[in-house]
Amino acid sequence: MKTDDPRIIDLLGSKCNSEADAKVALIGFPSDLGVRRNKGRAGARLAPSAIRELLFSLRPDVTCFDAFCALLSQTIDLGDIPITEDTDKDHARLGEEVERLLSQGVVPIILGGGHDTSFGHFLGYARAKRSVSVCNWDAHADVKRKVDGERHSGSPFRDAFEHESGLLQHYTVAGLFRHNISLENYEYLKRMSNSVFWNDQVDTDSLSSIYATLPGDYFATFDLDALDPAYAPGVSARSPASGGMKPEAWLQAARIAGADVRCTSFDIVELNPRFDQDDHTIRLAAFTVWHFLLGLVERFAT
Repeated sequence: MKTDDPRIIDLLGSKCNSEADAKVALIGFPSDLGVRRNKGRAGARLAPSAIRELLFSLRPDVTCFDAFCALLSQTIDLGDIPITEDTDKDHARLGEEVERLLSQGVVPIILGGGHDTSFGHFLGYARAKRSVSVCNWDAHADVKRKVDGERHSGSPFRDAFEHESGLLQHYTVAGLFRHNISLENYEYLKRMSNSVFWNDQVDTDSLSSIYATLPGDYFATFDLDALDPAYAPGVSARSPASGGMKPEAWLQAARIAGADVRCTSFDIVELNPRFDQDDHTIRLAAFTVWHFLLGLVERFAT
């Protein structure tokens, strides 16, 4: 370890002799099959390793240095889920990992992958027979129908609503663009238990009210195409929408989720390193995880 200037990689898991000692676990889901089915740009499978590389080079927050280091010492990296490109098997495998971690009181941080990552994420709660809500920071609602009977990156939350478990309690989407949702999908959202915040309703002042819509435990999912492409050009969407979220609100949303005891897991999705510019989007993805960890520091310190 660099004792004079430690980075996250130097501290990660340093006090974990086994998984039972962990408070937080990173899991990668390096799949973009769902993106390709949804006619997005392939490349999200490269995201988990890209996020790790930049995240691990960051420093703990010096304003809460000891507490941040202590959290990192109980944060483990479980590597990537082996991807077979059999969607059902891959999502089920992710669900098994999430269920196992939740049962041990560990907070999963999932590095996607396309947004169908969130369906595998949800399966962890379904397997555990735990009701859960979802807070989705996204320019899209992702409640499309399946394509030829197959799940994809645009369908995870319809898939979760219609799962046989019936355990998706509430769905909040924040950052949605009006031109990114069909009338049929909007009518579907209105019929289901949900809250919608359009892109022009999301800023630093609205974050608390957005999280307040969620009853009980929830998982937070951060789709990088919710950000304005000036800040995040490297995403799966073929036409990222100008006018998206600014990093200040986005990063604060991640920190609030980390600090909220009701947020029991987290994922970040749709990073596409192939289309990034000077690593801007990769850095924002890594900073997002860092801010969620900072929120966890605040949570565990209370």
